[in-house]
Amino acid sequence: MRRKVSISSHWIAYAIAIAGAGLLVYWCRLARPLWVDEEMIALNARWRSFADLGGPLWLDQSAPLGWLALERAALVVFGTGERAARALPVLCGIGTLIVAAWIGRRWMTAIGAAILVGLCAIGPWIVFFTLELKQYSSDVCWALFVPALAAWALEADGRDRVMRRIAVWWTVAAMGSWLSNGATFVAPACAVILVCRTWQKYGIRDGLRAAVSGIVWLVSFGAHYTLALRHAIDNEYLKNYWGFAYPPLSEGVFETLQWVGRWVQSFALKPVGTEHWALFWAATLVGFVYATAKHGTFGLLFASVPLSALTLGMLHVVPPFERLGLWCVPALYVGLALCADATSWIAYHSRWRPPTLRTAAIVSAALVVTIVSLDIVTRGRNELDAKRPDNNYGLDDRRSIRFVLRARQPGDPVLTTHFGLAGLWWYGGVDISDPSRAGFLGDSPIFEIAHDADEERCTRDRDDIDALTARTGRAIVYLGFRMNVEPEGFDKLVLDELGKRGAIVGYHRYADLSHLVEFDFRQPPNGAGDRFFTRSNTPPLPSLSGCVAVRPARRW
Repeated sequence: MRRKVSISSHWIAYAIAIAGAGLLVYWCRLARPLWVDEEMIALNARWRSFADLGGPLWLDQSAPLGWLALERAALVVFGTGERAARALPVLCGIGTLIVAAWIGRRWMTAIGAAILVGLCAIGPWIVFFTLELKQYSSDVCWALFVPALAAWALEADGRDRVMRRIAVWWTVAAMGSWLSNGATFVAPACAVILVCRTWQKYGIRDGLRAAVSGIVWLVSFGAHYTLALRHAIDNEYLKNYWGFAYPPLSEGVFETLQWVGRWVQSFALKPVGTEHWALFWAATLVGFVYATAKHGTFGLLFASVPLSALTLGMLHVVPPFERLGLWCVPALYVGLALCADATSWIAYHSRWRPPTLRTAAIVSAALVVTIVSLDIVTRGRNELDAKRPDNNYGLDDRRSIRFVLRARQPGDPVLTTHFGLAGLWWYGGVDISDPSRAGFLGDSPIFEIAHDADEERCTRDRDDIDALTARTGRAIVYLGFRMNVEPEGFDKLVLDELGKRGAIVGYHRYADLSHLVEFDFRQPPNGAGDRFFTRSNTPPLPSLSGCVAVRPARRW
């Protein structure tokens, strides 16, 4: 049976949860400009009707259908500012802290509860994505809540109460799957444990009753899969983009085992947040073993979460890699916090002999938990320190597009990179529900620019630029998101190509990487444009062969 604990003994965990919630609200109010991924998912929520949220999402995005509907509701009711757009992820982050505090209150000592809530409040990848307009904070919250609710169901007194709680669990898990991929991923393993435990405790008939109650989840999953999930799974861009993160099953058992060994190390750093991977996994394993021995299925349920992540990776459903595996991180934090509880149990209840062995075990476990937890907290604090209210990793689409809206003259074409289009569409208020309308900012045509290394195509590309500059007389170029997409030297190439055909009459820079250049092709060239980009303490921009391809922008 679960040990009764005093609410007052867990005040530190509650204080951390409140402070963590306040921290999230504070950073949300700072309203950083949106990042390209945030803009893409927000464009889907903004310009698709509620009835049209199902099906393949634009811009190669994916999200649980219920979460996307709530995000659209927030944009419709509260507007399209950053605070309103990020309100749902922040609320999910606060929900994670509430669930962590409940878990700590119900199954942990005050020390373990404080560690769990603290890690969920400041874990580097958790806090990062809670402050981003993405569904990952909902994944984290529900993947923590569903196993805990399963443990709660099995701890009821009496067969009838257990069966009622299991029915509640199936219903909540079904609802959560519309709001969170994490809820979908953890539910099957939790269901197996629920059914097996019920069978073991009350017999085969009640075990079958517990399984039959899952029909509501199966129907719900089937509907959600048909409307949304299958489109994400079948998306060729996403499959190719994340293909490298799957285990190499086709290369044999040895290569697969090597991949698992590398995953154990890399996953501890990203997304768990510690470089002490061996200490982390050892402490987590001890915590799960201790919880299974002391609390039964509670330990098994949370241990099943990382095993589910690895299994889904082996089945090539979703790779357990960085943010795609973030949903199982809180369960691992549960294991780490439980290791601290195991230390307390050894100190006060065990009868290990000789005493020096018990002392060594206590000191070793406490030291490991302390080292790993402090590493995670430090990295989380550094993650917050790296955030700035006026930019997002060196880009500021918000101020940049405001300048474009002010500076453009009637009919001026606007040129930007492929992923720079997302910022232009979002902050420019461009309705992209019709792909052809996505090519215009008011009466200004929008063009996508990219590097072209093929010399034969470059002849046509340069003719296209000549025709564009001759027809319009002016242009505004926004060098937005292009990192890791366009080769080094692309900025200089763009300025060189356009600078041969006219004068630079305006240059503006926001943050470090957002550059805006106004060209007037009715005036003669006035020198190398890259003089604006280089500083006295930085080397000149490298030269790049090839040319700049220009094509009308379209939504993809």
